[in-house]
Amino acid sequence: MKKLILAMCTASLLFSCTDDDSLSTNSAPVADNNGIEVVEVSNGNVVQGTRTLGDGELALKFDSEASFQKFKNELLNESSFARTETISKYGIKNLYDLADDADAELEKIGNEATSLSDFNAKYSEYKKKYEGLLITDASDNSDVSLYVPNADSPESYIANKDGYFVVGNEVRKISVNSENYPNYPSLPSTPGQKAPSQEGTVAGTNKVELRPRSNTKIYFEAYAQGYYLRVKMSAKKHMWYGWKNDPHRQYFFDSYLDNNFVYLGQGKYGQEAIVNRLPRYIFNNEKAVKNGFDIILGKRQTAAKFTGEFHVWSDLTSEHDKDGNDITEKVGNFVMPKCLESKAQIVKIDIL
Repeated sequence: MKKLILAMCTASLLFSCTDDDSLSTNSAPVADNNGIEVVEVSNGNVVQGTRTLGDGELALKFDSEASFQKFKNELLNESSFARTETISKYGIKNLYDLADDADAELEKIGNEATSLSDFNAKYSEYKKKYEGLLITDASDNSDVSLYVPNADSPESYIANKDGYFVVGNEVRKISVNSENYPNYPSLPSTPGQKAPSQEGTVAGTNKVELRPRSNTKIYFEAYAQGYYLRVKMSAKKHMWYGWKNDPHRQYFFDSYLDNNFVYLGQGKYGQEAIVNRLPRYIFNNEKAVKNGFDIILGKRQTAAKFTGEFHVWSDLTSEHDKDGNDITEKVGNFVMPKCLESKAQIVKIDIL
């Protein structure tokens, strides 16, 4: 499997498209070299000998527990972008696709509701529709969006939009409970520090909640996964009926990490490769980052902890002309959005 660690996210992600003719075949699916095939699962049962979709959904089927664990471990070391690309090649609609549908539906409910009581009634039915598959943010009662449970786990990408995948002859369904929080960093447990340039910002070591304006929250967090350092960002916006995921934000950061850290990219054959630090990390492809992002930035060379700092911006704190268009600057061979240090949120990193 290709291991896409990190790239400047300026090109669209490619999604597999499968027409009706390719789905309508009477031959049983054949497993690929990884022991993975695509089957239809309906009401928790595999539909035998056909790829013709009836009432079920296409799902991944692993020929053994070993092939499932191998695939899961490979996904574990991929960015959210790479995981999405990997799963989409099989033509599977997963829980992230379901969350996209739910987000669009929530926007529609908000636009059509005639009052708060009307919204609440529609929202109650909306939550029931996705119950057992998507969850609310248990850490924020004001957030009305629904999220993929266990968002950092490979299973959240592997399961289809009904929550199913198959291992051997066993149909499994992703487990959802109140502790499966969405992929948002929580606020620091100790009183935060307000940044003078951004009213309302709450910062703690390794993470920050930015408040560039009163109706928007931008989240940043750096965290360790073994020897790897992952970085994730996301956003929420305030609507008249509550807070929800904001799919229209862009994210930027500069990184200044200690000499024990090496940056990672993808080699010619998809292998992990050490690369030079980019002058700025840019995530401005709206389709790719509509639910934020979660990447592997690099790794430490010894057991020493991660130390250093990040300078963080969003499209709400980068520079624009009087017409609202992005102002860019050239650094070396890179053309990038102009971000002033005076508007940066500095996040100190100290991770074992």
